[in-house]
Amino acid sequence: MVDPLKILSFAQQIQRALPPGLRAIKTVVTQGGRRWLQGQFAQFDLVDRQQFEQQQQQLQQLREQLVHLEQQIAHLEQQSETVFPKNPLT
Repeated sequence: MVDPLKILSFAQQIQRALPPGLRAIKTVVTQGGRRWLQGQFAQFDLVDRQQFEQQQQQLQQLREQLVHLEQQIAHLEQQSETVFPKNPLT
């Protein structure tokens, strides 16, 4: 979930970027903008930093396992070629 303080900070940055004429509707923009941002962020499948790091670690472990399995397959293929040589006629 996105930190509400970050949403507020982002809404304030947008508010400061508004021209002076639009700053008069500051409350409407801030409240409406905050609700809109929360709604938009709620649609995303976001994870916090800890979950991200855990997923990243799991992905690294899976990559290492994949490399190991690929090495095992290559070794088994070499063994099978010595036991069952390829037919030179094909």
